[in-house]
Amino acid sequence: MATDFHYAKATVSADNGIIVPIGNVDALVSAISGIALDADRRRRMSEASYTSTRSWIWREVAQRHLEILDEVLNLELSG
Repeated sequence: MATDFHYAKATVSADNGIIVPIGNVDALVSAISGIALDADRRRRMSEASYTSTRSWIWREVAQRHLEILDEVLNLELSG
């Protein structure tokens, strides 16, 4: 669940979460209730969230940084 702002819109989908309007308590209560009462939906959203965020874990981020640094060094050495 996320409040309605740019980054949330870019990362949250119907598969992995729910976006609620900022300050809308009724929408927040409805979203929480909907997830709390639907175990299958919770499971699906949890799995989708896990899968879609694997590239965000520190090990993956560090690996990508190393790859970028390697590309930069190779450009400088060959250029």
